Amino acid sequence: MNRLRYFYRILVLCWRKPGLMRRRRHNHKRRKHVFKRLKKRDEERVYRAQYKKRTLGRHVLPTYLKENKWEGELNFKLWSTKGARFQAARRCEDKANSSLWICALLTSYLIILSLIPFVPYPLFKTIPAD
Repeated sequence: MNRLRYFYRILVLCWRKPGLMRRRRHNHKRRKHVFKRLKKRDEERVYRAQYKKRTLGRHVLPTYLKENKWEGELNFKLWSTKGARFQAARRCEDKANSSLWICALLTSYLIILSLIPFVPYPLFKTIPAD
């Protein structure tokens, strides 16, 4: 009987004050979101602790820096960034080609516009040469 009375009170409350229930639902959603974030943060903290344990005994420096040879370091950096440099060169070539084509089209457009008054067509005769 108490449950029935409880649900009846909730129905009456929803009918009389819908904003109150809306606020309760909103608060419940916010709490769920906060708990999700806290759970994710705890998982990240555990993962960081595991990672620290795994990398504790290892050397942080790469092998080319341990020997302290600048040739090895330069060679490693050149070979590891080779692909990125090729992609950058290709992008620069594409940009140069497109700008060359745009300049050529604009130049031809200006030349054609300057020759329109000299075309023997009646519509173009009305355009002054200057």
